[in-house]
Amino acid sequence: TDAEAERRAASIDLRRLNMDYGLNQPVPTQAEAEARQYNEAERQRIAWNRRRLVFGAPDTVKARLLELQAQFEADELMVITITGSYETRLESYRLLARAFDLEPTV
Repeated sequence: TDAEAERRAASIDLRRLNMDYGLNQPVPTQAEAEARQYNEAERQRIAWNRRRLVFGAPDTVKARLLELQAQFEADELMVITITGSYETRLESYRLLARAFDLEPTV
């Protein structure tokens, strides 16, 4: 769901914020990201960073990727899921494959 994707995006939010602070650390766990308290400037930075991300339920992601494909007249798209969990990453690729009526191979 879009709500679950929003929750899972917290890890990449904290990862990008850490990078902005010059901290090259692994992607935080979901628990670490959810426990983090942000000040107003950090919340604004996260909102700005999120403009560069595509996340949501499979149909939401599919629609956004198709918009980007049309906007840039792209012949192909490359998708990278950044998460602290390998299983979450695989599941995101499986869901995306199904959204595009492709057979997942992993």
